[in-house]
Amino acid sequence: MATDLALYIPSIEISCFKSLKHLKIDSFGSINLLTGDNNVGKSTLLEALFVYVSEGNSDVLLRIAGERMNCFGARLEYDDEYTKKIFAFFFTDWKLAFGNSIFITSGTGKSLQIDFVYYYETEVQDEGETYLRRKLIDAEQKPNDVSDIEKFEAIRVKYEGEEQLISFDRARVRLRKSQSDMKNIQFIRTSSYSDEVNARLWDKIALTDLEVEVINALRIIEPDIKGIAFLEEPVKSSLQLSGRRRAAYITYCGKEGRFPLSVMGDGMNRILSLILGLVNCKDGVCFIDEIENGVYYRRQPALWKIISHLVEKLHIQLFATTHSNDCVKSFAESVRGITAKLIRLERREKGLKAVDYTAEEVSIAANNDIEVR
Repeated sequence: MATDLALYIPSIEISCFKSLKHLKIDSFGSINLLTGDNNVGKSTLLEALFVYVSEGNSDVLLRIAGERMNCFGARLEYDDEYTKKIFAFFFTDWKLAFGNSIFITSGTGKSLQIDFVYYYETEVQDEGETYLRRKLIDAEQKPNDVSDIEKFEAIRVKYEGEEQLISFDRARVRLRKSQSDMKNIQFIRTSSYSDEVNARLWDKIALTDLEVEVINALRIIEPDIKGIAFLEEPVKSSLQLSGRRRAAYITYCGKEGRFPLSVMGDGMNRILSLILGLVNCKDGVCFIDEIENGVYYRRQPALWKIISHLVEKLHIQLFATTHSNDCVKSFAESVRGITAKLIRLERREKGLKAVDYTAEEVSIAANNDIEVR
């Protein structure tokens, strides 16, 4: 893969993002499989990379914190303290203190900084009109030094010279409650699939040659699948119709009719979510948490071959986590022809350390019963 793609991450250095007080990884490949002990920070690293590549998008921050904390978007409109807790989630030790900062930078030279800040408002006149301008209280100017001025708390996001202030005061900023679609970036969690999300992703590649890639992936589990479509159907609640939704249906070679994909089990629906996410990341980045989740270990080599094919064909950079040794072995045996790395996170006396292996090195270790997971 060419490393001049706009969203390609060649390396990363992270400071004070959640449990990652400091982590530096010198190089990534096209496919990067993250492993390590429980609670070592694999998913946190995935989220940090997602936040970085999204340039600190506030919708992404809210989505990550919301999913982790099971928060409710409606509360953001009236509960400032609740909003503060959501953003405190991203800082080391959950502390929102004046001057606390998160830094993420990569080999591209582009840096992201997220700070907890105070600001005040001052009147400015321009061509006879008066309006309010926000001014930050800087590091030399402690909040107590401007005690006679009404101050507000906010999160400041800085990326490549551009700044965004996300205020906690509901009267000044309404935080968006859901993530807007970002071109060429997908984050696929371990949670169960979503018909709504899958239908939207399907629409983006419908009637293109990428439809075939999705069907080929589903054939890993059911070789006789002929086609797939998302059809509208009623939703029942308490024995009454309560709306409509679009759900995946499949057809079989040699069989009449169409059948709901939902009856095929978690493995089929998980593969659909993975592949739809990938094919919507052309020239971009895809993040998958616990990639093996719901996929039987005997099917994983075939899944990795399709993933490898799509990463190369669509120029995707993939980051995935796993805690499965079967997944690591399948990765080592099946990924060929592109730069692929296994990156193991390890706790050491001096902090978190990332150790990387090529797919070939992982294969040698697996064949000699050497643990790399």
